[in-house]
Amino acid sequence: MDYLKIIKMLSGSIIAIIIAKYLGLNNEFSAGLITLLSITDTKKRTYRLAMQRIISLILGFIIGIFIFYIFGYNLISFTIILLIFIPLSMVFNVMMGLVPSLVLLGHIMSQENITKSIIINEFFLLIIAVVVGGVINLYMPSKENEIQEEKKQLEYNIKEIFYIFYLKMTPSNNRNIIEEKIPKDNIDDILIKINKNILQLDKLVNIENENILFGRYDYNKKYVLARNRQYNVLSYMVESLKLLKVDRDQGVHLAALFYLTAEQVSEYNSCSYLLSDIDTLFDKFKKDSLPKTREEFEDRAILYKLLTDFKRFLEIKYEFIESIK
Repeated sequence: MDYLKIIKMLSGSIIAIIIAKYLGLNNEFSAGLITLLSITDTKKRTYRLAMQRIISLILGFIIGIFIFYIFGYNLISFTIILLIFIPLSMVFNVMMGLVPSLVLLGHIMSQENITKSIIINEFFLLIIAVVVGGVINLYMPSKENEIQEEKKQLEYNIKEIFYIFYLKMTPSNNRNIIEEKIPKDNIDDILIKINKNILQLDKLVNIENENILFGRYDYNKKYVLARNRQYNVLSYMVESLKLLKVDRDQGVHLAALFYLTAEQVSEYNSCSYLLSDIDTLFDKFKKDSLPKTREEFEDRAILYKLLTDFKRFLEIKYEFIESIK
């Protein structure tokens, strides 16, 4: 439960009502209700909503005053207003301001009169509501700590994937890995975790960007996009890994690179030296003798695809690091 938002809605509504009452406005409780509807989850959304409601009220008053003047203050007039106002709200993208505007138009309809003081009263009710809502929402706790924790968990899960690659492709008598580093989950479960990490991270980054009023902080967004692209490549690599049947010399060399990657997965590692090692391994593949059996041929093809996908995985990270320099 978002207790901070509840406190904001409660305090904002009470403050708006007190201000409206202090200024001697009629229907002062409407200011509180509109304020309650103006408290959103991010700063930018709050201010976009405020602009929508101001534009919506101006549009609604132009339509309403014209219709009330011609058809009077009755249900037929209100119906005609709805028939015109709703489509225009969609056209001008101010649907979020529709209900508050109709509430304020309802005040005019109930008084069966249009005067300068009544119109000013309704405008002030809305202005008080959006200003109080905007001020209240100036405080938004940063999601940066949550973002960093999600990054750590994501990178830990990526490490586990590569440890599994290493274990799968290295004969048991040649393995050089301590017990604590051996993943407890299977590779498919870890892949699911990585996907969930990325989705949650994307959500947190979007919220954080929505709370930056001036400009954008694109670093974390680029990070999420890069990790998401890597996740897609990892999915292909996992499928290739499942098809491998025979331990090969080439596989052992590739497994060593997987182990090195697992040991050094981090946010700021460009992987440039690993890319160099992959190029060396590609050259070795070309110089090796041709496979002699169908099984060897199939494994060699899978290994080559695995190496190609692995190179793309590292290139994505390298491109990300280069893009933020």
